[in-house]
Amino acid sequence: MDRNAALALLKEHVTTESLLGHCLATAAVMKGLAKELGEDENLWELIGILHDIDFQEIEEDMEKHGEVGYEILKAAGISDEIALPIRYHNHMLHECEYTTPVEICLQTADSVSGLVIACAYVK
Repeated sequence: MDRNAALALLKEHVTTESLLGHCLATAAVMKGLAKELGEDENLWELIGILHDIDFQEIEEDMEKHGEVGYEILKAAGISDEIALPIRYHNHMLHECEYTTPVEICLQTADSVSGLVIACAYVK
C-alpha cells in the first residue's frame, strides 16, 4: 500500500477535516520518529494515516475504537504489520500493553499531534 491508497481508504471512512488533519499530523510525527529510530518511514507513515479510520463509525464508543479499525483494515486486505498497531493503539482498551517501538510511537504520535493541533486553535 502506498500513501495515496492509504489516504483514499481513510477518506472512505473519515469525512471531517479536523479528523483528516489529525491523521495526517499523526502520520508526519510517525514518519519522523521512524527516521530517527531507523525504522521503515513509509510503513510508519501509513500507520499514522490510518490509525483513526474507525473514529467516525464508532460514534464515541471508545470500547470499539481500534477494534473496528482493525476490522475495516483487514476487510480491505491490509496486512497485520499495519493493522495490529492500529488495533492496539487505544489506551482505554489496551492499558500499558505497548511492547514494540511502533506501538509505543503510535500512542505518542497520536497524543502529540492532538496536542499540537489543539494549541494551533488557541489565539
